[in-house]
Amino acid sequence: GYKPCRHEKSPSKVNEVISPEVLKIRAALFCIFTYLDTKTLLRAAEVCRDWKFVARHPAVWTRVLLENARISSK
Repeated sequence: GYKPCRHEKSPSKVNEVISPEVLKIRAALFCIFTYLDTKTLLRAAEVCRDWKFVARHPAVWTRVLLENARISSK
């Protein structure tokens, strides 16, 4: 379900304008999330909608470490 962040007053809507405050928070999260390991990043995505938006953004997934990973066509 929806988990609001403290700075959110209501669930965001598709056409809703994003406030400058939220944009600043997301920018800060981008800077922080680029330093997180994969497991922590996936957990961060579960905190709230803004964290999920940032954690799932391709910009934070520029490096993925695959240790002891198997790749298969299955």
